[in-house]
Amino acid sequence: MQQRISDITDEADFVIELMSNKDLHDDKGKFTEQGAATVGLHAQNYNAYMYQADLAGEEAAKLKQQLARDPNNKILEEQYRKRIAEQREYILAAEDAKNAIVDLVEEGINLELEALDEQIQKYQDALNAQKDLYDYQRKVEKQIKEISSLQKQLSAYEGDNSEEAKAKIQELRVSLEEAEA
Repeated sequence: MQQRISDITDEADFVIELMSNKDLHDDKGKFTEQGAATVGLHAQNYNAYMYQADLAGEEAAKLKQQLARDPNNKILEEQYRKRIAEQREYILAAEDAKNAIVDLVEEGINLELEALDEQIQKYQDALNAQKDLYDYQRKVEKQIKEISSLQKQLSAYEGDNSEEAKAKIQELRVSLEEAEA
């Protein structure tokens, strides 16, 4: 029975190895068909290893009972130790299968977080572009108001030929040129 179960886990490990060259997640962290299959195979292996550990534990318990009746039987003692060692190996293999599932899920979550970060960055870039446009529009609006004010002041001094008015006109023209630049 143990050998048949080992054959199943060996076949699953082979298929997992084949699929490891494929993309197991899409760009957003979701499992592809190969990823879902890989998780399923790891889960199958976990269950198989735990079943094997249970079988080895049951066999070890039976051997322990026999050893209690015949404590000097070295063959029984060796078989008992072998079953305990097998049980531990199966438990460790099951933990490896469980950790492989956790790693695949974690990888998917990290990919999903990267995709979300990318979307957030695009949104922030769009907000920054809108803010820049708004600031530019306000700057242009302010310049237009300033130019309009300077032009009104110039037109108010048009008929005045006094020295004071000429100086003010010259000052306004310089300010207007700066505002239009």
